[in-house]
Amino acid sequence: MRWGAIALEAVLGGGFLIVKAVDGDLDWISLLAPGVVFPLSVAVLLLTPSAARWFDR
Repeated sequence: MRWGAIALEAVLGGGFLIVKAVDGDLDWISLLAPGVVFPLSVAVLLLTPSAARWFDR
């Protein structure tokens, strides 16, 4: 379940970037948009050892 959540967050963040790139609006400021930062931060937090222990319960 944890790896599924990590994959979902990667798809959400990557999908936002793909849409921005296709529209031609991709720049450095759009990399700091909540649509990229939030899924990336959630994926990083899910990769921590404490999250692994929580999911192994």
